[in-house]
Amino acid sequence: MPELPEVETIVRGLQNVLNRTFFDIWTDSLNQIKKPKTLEEFKKGIKGKKIKKIWRRGKNIIFDLSEGLSLLAQGNYRKFIAI
Repeated sequence: MPELPEVETIVRGLQNVLNRTFFDIWTDSLNQIKKPKTLEEFKKGIKGKKIKKIWRRGKNIIFDLSEGLSLLAQGNYRKFIAI
């Protein structure tokens, strides 16, 4: 688990992806997706959504997406997003 200053650095570094759109999702850790239960449902729900805001609450990174959705990321951020 990264320390707070590291999480803040990651959030600041991700600001360049604002207003980008998810076109596909890939993971090698299916157990990391908690809701919805399947990767296919998750892909369907996030595909086409734009990233509106990226912020943190404690050590969690929150992506506010279009259509009022949010994506919560926590834990090891070394390989969690590639856009």
